[in-house]
Amino acid sequence: MSRLRESTLMLILLSLVGGPVAVSACSSHTATPAPAAASSPSTTGASTSTTSTTPATYAPPAKSDPVDTAFRARVGTLCQGWLTDINKHGPPFYMGNPLALTSAQLPQAGSYLDSLAINHDLVSSTSNLGSPSAGQESWSTLRSDFTEFQKDQAAAIAAAKASDLAGWVASASAADATRKTIVDDLGRAGFIVGDLCRIPFAQPAYHGE
Repeated sequence: MSRLRESTLMLILLSLVGGPVAVSACSSHTATPAPAAASSPSTTGASTSTTSTTPATYAPPAKSDPVDTAFRARVGTLCQGWLTDINKHGPPFYMGNPLALTSAQLPQAGSYLDSLAINHDLVSSTSNLGSPSAGQESWSTLRSDFTEFQKDQAAAIAAAKASDLAGWVASASAADATRKTIVDDLGRAGFIVGDLCRIPFAQPAYHGE
């Protein structure tokens, strides 16, 4: 029996010296948190960072604002006239990529663009139509686009005739950007894909292809 008691006492002494001893819930002393518990804050922090979200931002699609059918038909008559004129004037050479033209080609390119009616009467012809009974906002936006496009084209023609390559590149680039805006705004105004009014502003038709 003395051996058993001695062994028991040794185990108790080893437990007190070699490692922490579990404290009973009824103890008046506060237990030191176990090492595993120290990792709890970092785990919680990681969970918080992964669940936090940033609101996504996006550009909502442009609201459709079609002009009335009768007005669209009147605009269509103008577009048909411009297309007929474009088909009468063949380009002097391939102009699918105006920014690839050389200085030597610019005078001919300028003369060709200057011969197209759409580059001169776009603003005046559309102004003479007045306002639609529906889609006034979208038509007003298009009117502004047309004004910008005609200004860009006039600058491109002048630069081309003067063999000003840098001026041509700048103006032709601006015209191309405005042309794309026009196509988008035509869709908003009810001139959907396949409408002939989109053709004069599409790159192949605009460049005489």
